[in-house]
Amino acid sequence: LEIERDTACGDLPYITHAKTLSSITDLGDNTFSVLYEIEVKNLGGAVSSYTLEDAGSFEDDITIIDGGYSSPEIGAYAFTGNPFPLTITSGNTIAAGATETYQLQVKVAIDLTDGQVGDDVYTACGETSTTTEY
Repeated sequence: LEIERDTACGDLPYITHAKTLSSITDLGDNTFSVLYEIEVKNLGGAVSSYTLEDAGSFEDDITIIDGGYSSPEIGAYAFTGNPFPLTITSGNTIAAGATETYQLQVKVAIDLTDGQVGDDVYTACGETSTTTEY
């Protein structure tokens, strides 16, 4: 008995990504260094390419000062001011079964007293209530 195989369907790429908060470092004077890790995986069986973008949504009392992003695949890049939405890489090739990791560091300032930036009430991510403590 000979088994026929459908050769029209080959392995397909299956790309996922996850962004996690790695650390927040208090730099003094209400400024903070926020470090994220973004992991891109190709769980499929074929090579593929992808574009990685970050929306960078911050609370309205937070001002982005500067930052940077890096990975072994693309090198290191810096920015000043608010670059979001940010294209971290475009058309990057990833092998089947591979994982690529990116670091995104953002230096921010929070001001809850000026009456000019935001509503002067800090709301943490995922919270619906407000507080003046951060």
